Amino acid sequence: MSDSSTTAETLSFHHNLLDKQLMIENVPVCGGRRFKRPFSKKDFPLLGDDGEEEDPMKCIFLSSLARKEYSGGKSTSVLKMRDLLRDPITGRWRWPVNGADQVYPGIYLGDAYTAMCIKVLKELNITAVLNASQGTMSDWNYVNTKASYYVNSNIAFFGIPAVDLKHYPINQHFQERADFIHKVIQNRGVILVHCVAGISRSASMVLAYLIIKKKMTLEEAINTVKKKRSIAPNEGFLEQLIELNDTIHHLKK
Repeated sequence: MSDSSTTAETLSFHHNLLDKQLMIENVPVCGGRRFKRPFSKKDFPLLGDDGEEEDPMKCIFLSSLARKEYSGGKSTSVLKMRDLLRDPITGRWRWPVNGADQVYPGIYLGDAYTAMCIKVLKELNITAVLNASQGTMSDWNYVNTKASYYVNSNIAFFGIPAVDLKHYPINQHFQERADFIHKVIQNRGVILVHCVAGISRSASMVLAYLIIKKKMTLEEAINTVKKKRSIAPNEGFLEQLIELNDTIHHLKK
């Protein structure tokens, strides 16, 4: 049996095993898994409107409703950054195909199932995990892991209790978590940055790292990551990333 087949079987087993542990369902994510989002769908315009008839397991339209365009002298807008997240040909956004993808040398961006499968982490040579959704309340889409979960595998751990809502101040974590990612890579390690689905909270952490440490613009960072994995930071996170971008690059509209 090939290594890829073994890995696929292992992931399938752990997906089934972890369904009850994570207590998440009802919204499709990579691999056909479903996650519960018990809060307002308006906070997630990339996930489309209730009236859309497309199969959500295959593709998701961006919301056709007008969204608030944040002002205040910023160099760009949330709407423009959202446009970068879509396929330029179809105008649609699609769920990631894989549980995790290497989006930059030394950095994997992925979901909860990948993060909780030690065997897969070992196969990916992961030496550190950054959980951008650490917590115990399933109603807020948290992933309940901590350092002790990985201690026997010699995998370093860092967690943040971010909630995937546009009003959450995720920018309070940007610098410290970028420092953590940078340290792992400097030591020639490999880090998995994850949340529940690997598209919003964790993606925001990776984008912040690329802006702070690699001096990319937000547009460059988004284009770098989306070449490897579809991402969808919520509107509030995008606004905060624009502010970070403008601070790092001394930009104003």
